[in-house]
Amino acid sequence: MKLVRLLNLIVLALLITTLATPSLAASRSRDNSKKETAKAAPLFPDAKREDPKPKPNSRLVKDLNKLVDASQGDDQTLAKKLAADMLANTRAGKYEQALAHQVMAFALLEEEDYPNAIQHLEQLVATDVMPNDTHFQAMLQLAQLHYQEDRHEDALKWMDRFINESATKKAEHFALKANMLYRADRFQETIDAMNQALALTDKPQASWLQFLMASYFELGNVDEAVRIANQLLEKTPNDESMMRNLASIYVQADQHDKAIDVLTAGQARGLLQEERDYKQLYQLYHYTEKEQQAIDTIQAGLDKGILKPSAELYQALAEANYFSDKVPEAIAAYQKAAPLAATGEVSMNLARLLTNEERFAEAKAAIQQALAKGLKKPGDAYVLLGSVEYGLNNRAGQIAAYKEATKYPETKQSAEDWLKKAGVK
Repeated sequence: MKLVRLLNLIVLALLITTLATPSLAASRSRDNSKKETAKAAPLFPDAKREDPKPKPNSRLVKDLNKLVDASQGDDQTLAKKLAADMLANTRAGKYEQALAHQVMAFALLEEEDYPNAIQHLEQLVATDVMPNDTHFQAMLQLAQLHYQEDRHEDALKWMDRFINESATKKAEHFALKANMLYRADRFQETIDAMNQALALTDKPQASWLQFLMASYFELGNVDEAVRIANQLLEKTPNDESMMRNLASIYVQADQHDKAIDVLTAGQARGLLQEERDYKQLYQLYHYTEKEQQAIDTIQAGLDKGILKPSAELYQALAEANYFSDKVPEAIAAYQKAAPLAATGEVSMNLARLLTNEERFAEAKAAIQQALAKGLKKPGDAYVLLGSVEYGLNNRAGQIAAYKEATKYPETKQSAEDWLKKAGVK
């Protein structure tokens, strides 16, 4: 499973700002004192594009004012109507059309109509008349919307255009590009873009390093992935998700003891609070043949109410006890697992242990339960039943069991051989 399933998306709240040009704003509110207001610093100061200073058609200023007012109000239906009217107006120039596309796009975003919002934003950019702040933010919004619509290549096309033309030096923009590259399974490019982001800030978001870690892992560079994961965990030692990420990397790299160390360290800090964490830990103990630790982990999880009773859980407990030579405890665990199991396979395991312990009556009941629930190879159950009937000194029952076993391909020959040897026709 890709580590992407363990990551959170980088989400940037970058919405288009409805913009009134200085001349339009002046027509709405005149400052009789003629006091100069401080000009806001440009968002993209390094852009090579000359910042346009669009001038509205003087005959349409009144209509533009209504359009801007509507876009800033609650009635987006009215805003869309006025924007459509402006787009249909034969006197509207590129600026009026661009502003109408912007208002229309904003209204459609409010309605979550992303495909149509994309069309209007693309036409806004195509007019190439809006100020740089609006022009480049529209590109960025297009990249995000295409990404949200799972159009990864289109998203990357707009992201590249935005970065190149705006000459942005903001780390979050390169991190967003890295996110998009990761979702497109372009892992080396993800690493390159994320390293660009990291070079532009001394306060990277933890999620950026998680994408970097996951990309190294996808490329098979486990050492680098582990290094970053440990770095993240050191910064936030009580982060449950990072504990799981690091443990998962070690598991998938077949470094099971290190995965156990991560989880037990988390357990000591009280981070194991979910069923999946206890389950992973006891499975790792069982896989590495540390059966007593597996037993202790299961019991602790049950005592805390974190682990819930299930056939799978009790079967794991039974196996751990069995391999620890604790047969009575293994039988007890199988007895709890059998009623919860969907098929009869668990009951068959129980029957085998009971037979070995010469608890034949209980073994017979377990076999009957297994057959009632269904088995992949019923013949094996009848052969075992034959042995159990022998232990119960029930020759008739033994013969009947072997006769049933002849009906199944997995035991037909061996059952016939036994019946022939026993002189049964």
